[in-house]
Amino acid sequence: MQHSDIRSLYVSANLLTTFQMPHDFLNLQRLELASSGLQSLPPNFGQLAPNIRVLNLNFNALKDLRPLLNIKRLNELLLAGNRLSRLRKNLAVLSRQVSLTKLDLRDNPLTIGFYPPAVENRIVSLKGRSSHSDEVEPFTLPASNQQTDQQHLARLDEDTRLRRRVHEMLLASSCNNLRELDGLPFDSRDVLVKDEVWERLRFLGIIRRSKPGDKACEAFESGDEMA
Repeated sequence: MQHSDIRSLYVSANLLTTFQMPHDFLNLQRLELASSGLQSLPPNFGQLAPNIRVLNLNFNALKDLRPLLNIKRLNELLLAGNRLSRLRKNLAVLSRQVSLTKLDLRDNPLTIGFYPPAVENRIVSLKGRSSHSDEVEPFTLPASNQQTDQQHLARLDEDTRLRRRVHEMLLASSCNNLRELDGLPFDSRDVLVKDEVWERLRFLGIIRRSKPGDKACEAFESGDEMA
């Protein structure tokens, strides 16, 4: 089979500090590249594989998403357990993924403390499965339990709770088609509602009243401190 004909490629759990792509993969639609020790992707990754729909990069050491630019129809992007520390730094890339409906950023420095431990979610997920269900995928995190998440959210300190809300607001403003974030259903209307948390963020100067012509994400004044 020629490399140009490959539609799915599964290379997870192979030690690949760098992922070499000597040729383009124009028909590649699914790439599983999790748990491979990756520290970076080729700068022209998106140009060599522009038609990927599902990309699993979980459990690596990636810090920069710019190599994903030029991917045009990405639906599912899994980045749990990497080294991403600044959401704003990578929003320019994520905002160009106009087809993105599922994003997982759990267990990155930028989401520390936001969610219950992944092992807790895995136990809840397993308990909810029938005996005939498939096993949990080894290179993905299980979906979060909404009740467990709400209990965890209620126990968070104010700073972490506000940082999580800013995280959600920035993604709601930049990724219009996002329907699942960090293992939970995602609705931008719920995230952008002007509740007491929103008012607290405005009081702190994290967000400001938008003016006519403002982009939604420009309503964040000093989000770099929290995102």
